[in-house]
Amino acid sequence: MNFVLPRKSRTTANNSYRVAAFIVSKAGINISVDSVRNYLRDKGYSVDDIFIVRRLPKTKSAKIMRRLLRALLSNEPLGDISALDDVNVLNELREVMNK
Repeated sequence: MNFVLPRKSRTTANNSYRVAAFIVSKAGINISVDSVRNYLRDKGYSVDDIFIVRRLPKTKSAKIMRRLLRALLSNEPLGDISALDDVNVLNELREVMNK
């Protein structure tokens, strides 16, 4: 299981940050939000939001675009997405986050 924790995430009403985890499971492995939350809690992490996604936004050189994850979480403008490998991943992420 691979997971990404953006350095900053959604802000709350008092301007503190919430931690969000984007989980990409390996092919053929089904995981639940509760199992991920328990795993992270056992490892000493406290995560507010967990999203299980098919893939992450990456550049053409396969670097994860954490900036886009933060922008999606905080409903801010995405900015320059010209380096994004596949723009369809943004719609997939929005669908998962709006569930």
